[in-house]
Amino acid sequence: MYEGENDPYIDESTGILKNLLGITNAQNLESAEYNIAYARSSDLYQNVRPIPPFDMDHLKAIHRHLFQDIYSWAGEIRTIDISKGHTRFASAMAIDSAGTKLFKDLEKENWLTGKKRREFADRAGHYLGEINVLHPFRDGNGRAQRYFMAQVGEWSGHKISWQGISPEQNIAASIAAYNGDSRLFADLIFSARPAVQRSRSIHRDDLER
Repeated sequence: MYEGENDPYIDESTGILKNLLGITNAQNLESAEYNIAYARSSDLYQNVRPIPPFDMDHLKAIHRHLFQDIYSWAGEIRTIDISKGHTRFASAMAIDSAGTKLFKDLEKENWLTGKKRREFADRAGHYLGEINVLHPFRDGNGRAQRYFMAQVGEWSGHKISWQGISPEQNIAASIAAYNGDSRLFADLIFSARPAVQRSRSIHRDDLER
């Protein structure tokens, strides 16, 4: 559960995120969010094509597409500072400037094209870790950033499948990256090859973990 002071996203009467479905139970909201994001992911590539520029607007478009049916703020940068446990994410006021610099750096690397798998994984792990530190949305960051990086992989010729990677592995990689070490993310991406090559499609279990 994310923590934020004077959180305008929270319904004070229920203690959970305000949502378009009128859900008042945390478990039901989590389930609805999961299922809605899955349903929307089926036509993600028709609505947010995996082509450059891979920038903040692209990430916002992915988030908006996935969560538009449940949150009025889908695709919008959060307006408050948030933390999770001992992890405090980027200040809301710094997201735009930090994100602009980060995605400009990605552009300078030509969206990671022309790299062997190991080098691609190392650089993709770096950027995934930095996007995670930004945590630009009030919720739904993990799913949006994994779809984002999978689309970068599609474009650069390195498909990424998150299937088989556990939540615990993702959490460990996120914590390490927050502390400046993106190697766990890089190793996950390096080994995250689809068992069967799929053209322009990513399935639910690949990204929801």
